[in-house]
Amino acid sequence: MFRTTIFSGLQYRLASCFLGILFMCSCTINAQQLDDLVVSPIENPLSTIPVFVDFPDDAAIIITSSLTNLRFDSNVEIIADRSEPASGEYRLIIPPFRQTIAVYADNYKQLRFTVPVSEARQVLFYSIEPKEEDVNVVPTFFAVSPAQAMDATVFIDDQVVDINRAVNLEEGTHQLRIEKTGYRTITEEIIISADQNIRKYEMEPMQTQLVTVTSSPENARIEINDVERGSTDYQGFLFPGNYFIRVAKNGYKTIQQSIEVVDGDTNAFHFELEEYGGDLMLTLSPSNARVTLNDQPVDLTNGWAKVHPGTYNMVVAATGYETYSEPIVVLENEVIERNISLRKLVGTLQQTIRPIFATVTLLDENGVLVDEWQGANRINDLPVGTYTIEAVASDYKRYRRTITIREGEIEEHDIRLELLNPVALSEDTALEESSTGNERNDVYREDRGGFFNYPDFEGMYLHYNLFEPNTNAFASNVEEGVGFGIGFYKHRGIITTSFDLVYNRYQFVNSELLPEEIRSYNVSTSLVPTLSFGPVLIGYGVGLDFTQYEEPASQSFDYTYDAFTAFQITFKPKSWGLGFMIDNRKSWDIGFAEEYREWAQLKYSIVLEI
Repeated sequence: MFRTTIFSGLQYRLASCFLGILFMCSCTINAQQLDDLVVSPIENPLSTIPVFVDFPDDAAIIITSSLTNLRFDSNVEIIADRSEPASGEYRLIIPPFRQTIAVYADNYKQLRFTVPVSEARQVLFYSIEPKEEDVNVVPTFFAVSPAQAMDATVFIDDQVVDINRAVNLEEGTHQLRIEKTGYRTITEEIIISADQNIRKYEMEPMQTQLVTVTSSPENARIEINDVERGSTDYQGFLFPGNYFIRVAKNGYKTIQQSIEVVDGDTNAFHFELEEYGGDLMLTLSPSNARVTLNDQPVDLTNGWAKVHPGTYNMVVAATGYETYSEPIVVLENEVIERNISLRKLVGTLQQTIRPIFATVTLLDENGVLVDEWQGANRINDLPVGTYTIEAVASDYKRYRRTITIREGEIEEHDIRLELLNPVALSEDTALEESSTGNERNDVYREDRGGFFNYPDFEGMYLHYNLFEPNTNAFASNVEEGVGFGIGFYKHRGIITTSFDLVYNRYQFVNSELLPEEIRSYNVSTSLVPTLSFGPVLIGYGVGLDFTQYEEPASQSFDYTYDAFTAFQITFKPKSWGLGFMIDNRKSWDIGFAEEYREWAQLKYSIVLEI
């Protein structure tokens, strides 16, 4: 029992010593209280405002202080710190958006103050110094409700204060601001005095608002308060208040600015992105030359294009011209201007032809006429490329070939036209040898096709139709049946083909089954073997006809298919472009209108060669 008492007394004395040591340490800590820092906006103390060429889209704050150990942080971002602490000048590059700056220094309390920047290249100046002792200080207490808002940020004169303990404020007027996301901001002027040192505030909750963000061009990336939100076109919900938005797209200048989301407003924000890069301005000859940068085509509008900064190999090319190339370096906001005339690549075409009176035409690769001449020819300085050469002459087959002109080379081309009728030419040649030049040519042109072999031709004919009453489709009931039409034909060798568009009208008498009048519209085609006897062509062939019948009185329609035989007699002098044709057709129904039986018509036509 004695031993226990002694041990307990020893424990008591040790505990007392330990508490005494703790008390002395506590007194030492309390004696080393941290001092306050004070921030004050000041006028520009510099004769010139520094321009930060590396950050054209950002803002800056410049702080002067007698302290050389200041450190900084931001609730948004500090892009760059260009400070010179030894000289007492601190330069911070920040986004152009309202934000809170935290200041740290050894042996001083943390200082936080709001920087109201709102646009690029804006510079604000501040002074930060230790707070001077002030005897007129009132410990002030703040209470914020509801409980969810107790962690709201409280600003006194734009400086953040800790309301979890008494805030020492000078007596007098101060600006108060309480902020918390999701609640309406409280802003008011308060008067601090010894008998008014307790402040209670209740924050009003707010609903989120629909926010729409669009851009031109689309698909730009969006960051709101440094949080990725997708890309434009974007819709989302935010509480009312101020936000920092960043809109970025590759190849375009980034937009950084503040936006305000307003309760009950549309809150639609649109951003026009400016393409990032330099300007390429080219004057080209030929004007249709193609331009590529690193093998990628460039769309030149009026000779101008926007190009992203970088190093490129510019190539200008055009068909038939020597290609031009040049390395270029494109810088932001720089204009690269060039006047480029490509050297034309040329060759020579040397051409001969028989007969020498033939007409020759030269077409480029797009079918555009380059030149036309008769007989032999030589063309110097012809642009390189692919051409089509054609030659025509009376009584000769048409000639058509593709040729290629190469740089510095002579393309020799000898044309020999092939006769349409070599036998007739032999007879005509003998006749020409016994006559004068003019007489030989006249006889040659008149008889070039031979008596039984009419030369090829094609054209159109206009015809008048007369129906034969006793053999038409309606027996003897036709009082009158006439029609008009236009046709297109082609005669080649011993075959004549044709295509007709026809209008007919019939009037009837003595019939209770048939209407007083019927109209028809028909399309027909025929194939007629034809023999020529001098200027007269005689043919007999077959064809098909599609007809729509219309009864005007009842406005009803019927359709039929007919097959027909055609006997044609055509008078077409070879040296004329005009002729006459008589065509007698007999048809029979192969369609659906059974009451329309065999019928006949006689066509009188004027033939026009085209």
